[in-house]
Amino acid sequence: MSVYIKSEYLMNKLKDTLSMCEHCYRHVPAVRFERDNQIWLSKTCPEHGYHECLVEIDAEFYLNFKYERRLPNTFWFEITNRCNLDCPHCYQMPDNLSIDPTIVSIINQTKKTAR
Repeated sequence: MSVYIKSEYLMNKLKDTLSMCEHCYRHVPAVRFERDNQIWLSKTCPEHGYHECLVEIDAEFYLNFKYERRLPNTFWFEITNRCNLDCPHCYQMPDNLSIDPTIVSIINQTKKTAR
């Protein structure tokens, strides 16, 4: 299945990728592209049609960001279970009623992971 993208944005196409329909949560092909110094995602669900969403408001930042998949001697962990975002692609509906871990439990978690 191909992804529809307006012809005026084809020159600014950055990458073919995979996304999710915000209605049925089906994986759909997508295209990342630059428009008006911003990064956008274009996708087409066979059931729900065409959709565009803004990925990053600063194209220069996005294009120059160096993402390291794994840094030596580092680890990632979540310090909260709450969400304050309303991402159109997210299939989880946060209730924000979760209780955050205590500082002591976070410190204990880092000590265990660092061993």
